Amino acid sequence: MAPRRDVQTLVKVATMYYAEGQNQSAIAKSLGISTSSISRILAQARDDGLVTVIIRDPSKAVERRTDLENALVKEFGLHRAWVAAIGPGSRSLDEVGRLAAEVFVEYTAQVRSVGLSWGRTVRAFVQSVPDQPTSLPLELYPLSGGMSDQDANLSGNAVVQELAGRCGGHAHRIDAPAIVQSARTGKAMLDEPVVARALEAAQDCDLAIVGVGSMGVHWSAGLVRSMRLDPEQLEQVRAAGIAGDVCGRFINDDGKPVLTPADDHVIGLTFEQLSHIERVMGIVSGAEKSRGAAAVLRSGILTGIVLDENLAEVVLSAS
Repeated sequence: MAPRRDVQTLVKVATMYYAEGQNQSAIAKSLGISTSSISRILAQARDDGLVTVIIRDPSKAVERRTDLENALVKEFGLHRAWVAAIGPGSRSLDEVGRLAAEVFVEYTAQVRSVGLSWGRTVRAFVQSVPDQPTSLPLELYPLSGGMSDQDANLSGNAVVQELAGRCGGHAHRIDAPAIVQSARTGKAMLDEPVVARALEAAQDCDLAIVGVGSMGVHWSAGLVRSMRLDPEQLEQVRAAGIAGDVCGRFINDDGKPVLTPADDHVIGLTFEQLSHIERVMGIVSGAEKSRGAAAVLRSGILTGIVLDENLAEVVLSAS
């Protein structure tokens, strides 16, 4: 009978195999033991509960929390809410992205044009959309400028192009950055006919899918920094009580738009323009974004929202 290994050895071998991706032969050579011993150590690690193997089937629908969905609709006057249940080993970002993709597929039978904002959660949604053309091609628009100092893969133009490749739609562009470092530059770009026409087309879309930012969290943390505001302007932003943002437009905890010098540095739809779009679906993940999510929900700009159960519980408990 093979000897049982101590916990330290089990964890070390399991880490090398499952987390670092080394094969059993390489691990055996590294530790100076046989490949068969490595196989037995991995089996013991599983038997002792040190390793849990979770298989997620991407074709299986995301499990949902209808109790939280109903509570959100009632509390914030939404048309619909979709709340992803987060199982062991699952990331809220991934599950919210998958659920948003399911919702998007449902909507494609009802809409002909879709606008997208920027950010991590929007990109997670796009990457979860099936590689399958819709029955009728969609017109796809960025809701804000396309180039990003923080991550070009998260920008409006990039996610629109990727979504078009997946669903067979027609990708439009805004050939201007989402954030500019000079208010004068921002005004000049908004006065450019090609940029103005692109924004006009975006505000006429049937469905807007927008990420929700929370002040100081993830991508939103670098939003103000990228504007290069002067000290006086920065103080105005700090004193404004900003809770969250949509498309780079700030709101306070009551859900009211907050106008600061930062607005002159954003190339994209205004809060007012977004409010005139018939369907606006927010997507947001992570309990750390609860302040921004609650503020955007109070604003009334969203007709629907996709989020994870942990975030939903925090938002509802604070409302």
